[in-house]
Amino acid sequence: MSLSPPFAVAKSGCQRGASEHGAALIVVLMMLLLLSILGMTLLTSSTTELQIAGNYRTSQQAFYTADAILEFAQTDPAAYTAIIPGVQNKYSSAVVKVGDNAATYKVEFVGTGMAPPGSGSDDSFQSYFYIVDVTGSGPNSAAAELESEVARVVPKVKDY
Repeated sequence: MSLSPPFAVAKSGCQRGASEHGAALIVVLMMLLLLSILGMTLLTSSTTELQIAGNYRTSQQAFYTADAILEFAQTDPAAYTAIIPGVQNKYSSAVVKVGDNAATYKVEFVGTGMAPPGSGSDDSFQSYFYIVDVTGSGPNSAAAELESEVARVVPKVKDY
């Protein structure tokens, strides 16, 4: 009497050829490769977007610093009293700190003329015209430059 093994496996009627061995492994590895490439692409894209947002933020900080100093420079009495038309036509500021940021400004006398319309001045007044240049700096070497023209209404100098 011959004993059969207790766990005999019945053979199915469908046989696979020798060329199909490991095909599932290759398909899974290809899918893994494609998913890895997709993941790396998304990671690179996200990193680039974060850098763009950071650069925008620092450039905005530099711009707002320059804007604040521009408003200050337009009304700074030290700049306009230091300028004597025909003698000293330029004034350069020291570095002005605004929080962690900084800015410098230059005021340059460009000429005289009539008082601007609507200023409420009569013929006994004239305007001194100035150009104000501001350079603001922010984090990571961000910089912003602004320029403005200022007209200061002053009494006309009488010739005696």
